[in-house]
Order: sequence, then C-alpha cells, then structure tokens
Amino acid sequence: MIRLFTLLFFFLLCWEPVSAQEAYKQAESFNRLAKDAFTRIEKKMEKDSVLFFKTIIDGVEYSLNSDEFDRKPNRKGKIELRFEEQNKSRLALLHPLLIDAGKYFSKNIRTRQEGLAAFKLYLKVRQSELVKDNVDESGVAAYYLSYYYLKNRDLQEADKYADIAMQYDETAQSAAEVKAQCMHDKMKNAEDSIRYLSVLQQLYRTEPTNENIFRGS
Repeated sequence: MIRLFTLLFFFLLCWEPVSAQEAYKQAESFNRLAKDAFTRIEKKMEKDSVLFFKTIIDGVEYSLNSDEFDRKPNRKGKIELRFEEQNKSRLALLHPLLIDAGKYFSKNIRTRQEGLAAFKLYLKVRQSELVKDNVDESGVAAYYLSYYYLKNRDLQEADKYADIAMQYDETAQSAAEVKAQCMHDKMKNAEDSIRYLSVLQQLYRTEPTNENIFRGS
C-alpha cells in the first residue's frame, strides 16, 4: 500500500508540469494560427468574400483558444500570460468584423447558420476581458439573431435574443418589434391576446407611426 501511494505521489509530480507545458504549447500553437489568419486578412490575401469572412472567424476563434490556454495556471498555481497583448490587439480589430460576417452569411438561406454562428461568436467574445475596452455592439448582434431566428420561425430563440437586444438603446425599439411579432405568432388563447395588445399599446406610445408594428395587428 505504501508503495502504491509513493507511485501515485510521483505520478502527480510528473503530471502537473507536463500539463502546464502542454497548455503553453496549445496557447502558442493557437497564437501562431491566429497570427497567420490575421496576416492574410491584413494583407487582403483573401480575395473571395466567403473566404475572407471565414478567415476573420478563424482568427477570432484561434485568438480566444490561445487566450484560454494562456490563462491555465502552472504547477505552482500561477498564471503567466505570454500571448495576452497579441490576442488583445488582434481581437480589437477582428471581433467587430464578426457583425459584417454575420450579415453577409445570414442574408443567404444556405449560409444562414454560419451567419448566426458569427453573431453568437461576437457575443461570446464580448465576455472576454481582452475586449472590455472596445465598443460593445452586443445589441446589434443580438438583434440580428432575433431577426433571423424569427425569419426561420424559431420563435423561442428569436424571443431570447430580442430580450438581450432590448437592453441596448440603439436596438431596443427594433427588438421590441421582433418580440411583439413573436407574441403575436405564439398566441393561443384570450390571455395571450390581452398581453399582446398591452405590448402594442406600449409600442404605440413610443412610436405611433411605425407601420412595421401595427400593419399586422
């Protein structure tokens, strides 16, 4: 039994440095991939729009992955950030372009899922400390998600992202229109109708000339 505990102790001693070293290698590898993607974008090497926007998405994902492994503690429990500044500077330039990527892919039904994924990636990036000082367009990303989910007749997802978009001044009104449409399409009984009419009254008070809201009511 003592021999077993001794072997286990030495195994743990050996395993931790390897784990920390592996995290560093992964962070370095993703940083290299992100750097390559950024160089192709910066030098406008991707002439095709589809490839251009996919490279932007790759650059963002690689930078996030690099940062994730970069923040793994070593065997002493300390975090030594080696690639933070590189990831931060890339994401500052690339993550706003995810909005454009989302718009580009979402307008075509065949590539809409890629567009929705780009908008969701934008919202994911906004959770990172690396972009906290950059302009936040989460409301825009959330609104487009609600809009296209509504077009896809996925009312639950449309309603969820409309709630997020309504938290931002620049998208609150448009998101409210999506939410009202979701309520209209989900009506099943008189109680639902009353709630829907109540929302319409509130929207009318804020924007009485909006035909998008009141045309179908």
